[in-house]
Amino acid sequence: MLRREVQEAERWGDDVLQPAARRIEVWELRRDRRMVATQLADARRIQGAWLLANPRLTAAPSGPILGWYARLIGATDENVRSDLGGLAAMLDRIAWIAAGVLGGEQPNAADFQIASSLSLLMTVGELRPAIERRPAGRLASSLVPEYPGGSAGVLPADWLREARLA
Repeated sequence: MLRREVQEAERWGDDVLQPAARRIEVWELRRDRRMVATQLADARRIQGAWLLANPRLTAAPSGPILGWYARLIGATDENVRSDLGGLAAMLDRIAWIAAGVLGGEQPNAADFQIASSLSLLMTVGELRPAIERRPAGRLASSLVPEYPGGSAGVLPADWLREARLA
């Protein structure tokens, strides 16, 4: 029984939460290119990524790549606004924690699938408070305590108000 629920949670994390997190992040990266260098510098610090010898230099050619990737994943204004509008419901959906499907003594695949996407979303300053005050935020912080990058002030305030995330 629990195995089926873990698989359902993992599938939802892969099919719903992760794509939304990616769209929001890539949408922001395209609007504030300084974030690319910040993410690369943090990744180097956290993970010791030796390939990132100079994050600013590595970030310089990222514009065309980000544009291509944004088109590939649908990181449009309309989709990101919709993702933000659905974020509170997504966070509520993570009730699997109370049911013991997520957040148990022994982390499972669904824990890591969902926690990593939540940690990515928590790099967005405007979204962090809405996530970290919930059990889902505690799950993310326990499994992925540091995620590269950070932003603030990139998402439109009216989108955040509409989504009741401001």
